[in-house]
Amino acid sequence: FIKFITTLLALFCSLYGLRADSQKELSRAESKKDTHAIVEISKRILKNDPANPTILRKLSKAQLSLGLYKQCHHTLLRLDEILKDEDAEVLNMQGTIESHHLNAEEATRLWMKSSILDPNYILPISNLARHYESIDDDENQYKYLKKLSELRRSESTRLNSSHRCISYAVF
Repeated sequence: FIKFITTLLALFCSLYGLRADSQKELSRAESKKDTHAIVEISKRILKNDPANPTILRKLSKAQLSLGLYKQCHHTLLRLDEILKDEDAEVLNMQGTIESHHLNAEEATRLWMKSSILDPNYILPISNLARHYESIDDDENQYKYLKKLSELRRSESTRLNSSHRCISYAVF
C-alpha cells in the first residue's frame, strides 16, 4: 500500500511539475517568512504548472508584501482567470494595489466588494477603516472600526469555544 501511495505521489508530482523538493523548499521559505525566496520558488513551480491557484496565491501575497505591485497585479489577473468565482482575498489584494496607485475610489470599491463577499474577512474591513481615517471621514471610520472590533470579539469567542472543546476532549 505504501509503495502504491509513493508511486501515485511521484506520478502526481511529475504530471503537475510539483517536485517534492520545490514544495519543501517553498514550505521552508514560508516558515521563515522569506518573501524573496517565496517569489523565486513559486515562479519556478509555475513554469511547470502555470495554472496552480495555490502557488499563484502564494506568489501574489509575496509580491504584494515586497511592494511589487505591477507584478502582483499580473499574478492576480492570472489567478482571477483560473478561479471560477470571485475571491475575497484576491479582491482585497487588488484593492491594496489600487490604493498604492492612489486610486482610492477603486480601492474602496474593491475592499467593500471583498468584505461583502466574505463578511468575516478582517483585512478589507481594516483597510477600509484605515482609508476612512486617512480622509478624515470619522463616521465611516467608526463604522468599520466597530465592525472590526465585533469580528475580533467573535473570533476570540470562537477560539475560546474551540479551546474549551479541545480541553474537554483531552481531559
